[in-house]
Amino acid sequence: MMEWARRHKLILAVLCFVAFSASLTIASNRVRVGLINLVSTSYAYLSRDVSEPQFTVARVEGTGPNRIYLFHGMMTDEDQWSEAGLEPLDEIDMQRVYVRLVVDDSSYFTDDGARYCDAFRNWMNQTQAKLDAKSPANLTFAAGVSYGGLHSLLAAAELDFIDGFVALIPSFYVSRIPRYRFQSNDRCKPENYADYPDGAIYYITSDFVGSSDIIPQFARSRGLNARSFDLDTHRFDEKLSRASASYLRDLAARLETAGETEQ
Repeated sequence: MMEWARRHKLILAVLCFVAFSASLTIASNRVRVGLINLVSTSYAYLSRDVSEPQFTVARVEGTGPNRIYLFHGMMTDEDQWSEAGLEPLDEIDMQRVYVRLVVDDSSYFTDDGARYCDAFRNWMNQTQAKLDAKSPANLTFAAGVSYGGLHSLLAAAELDFIDGFVALIPSFYVSRIPRYRFQSNDRCKPENYADYPDGAIYYITSDFVGSSDIIPQFARSRGLNARSFDLDTHRFDEKLSRASASYLRDLAARLETAGETEQ
């Protein structure tokens, strides 16, 4: 009974918002996008259907003994990495695997992310095996922006072959992203994992979507590097990308030296 009451209140809230939006004689693009996201995420929440996500390797570029998986943000695709501000990571001297995430369905997290995160982990393991069959990587890293930053953290926490990572303005909680407003990733949020490889998180001060309220304590408790930037809220910037690329190059050199010493 309580669940139905909660759903009815949600339906009423959505209808009120729709009526309000329809009354606007001139609606901005942001209003229209917000309305679409609210309706779709509300429907997903009420239906409780969970879609099976499909991930894709959009392209592989670059050469070298090391590999990096690049995860783009919400409302975009793998071409985000060629945009101004992300060139240092887009041009890093590694085999670059551009992953196309699924961002077109609001139902992926209606089960708190259980199916989505299982599918992501399985797909990453299969992809790494296929790539290694063609050309084995010496070291493998992950990097992501915003929603992709969450995937970078998940890859680092769940996959044994990830040797290091960077996360730029990562969204720890999908509920802070408009498309997933009424969903959660409680089954696979970054705080659920204690062990991470070497990594760095670059975030913007006072960025709610980018988890600025979570990152400092999270990073300290797991021995990760974290650095904040005083920039416009939740916008990637070349400063973050440049710091990330520098960190990964230094980390790769350090790990390679350690490997040679062990041999």
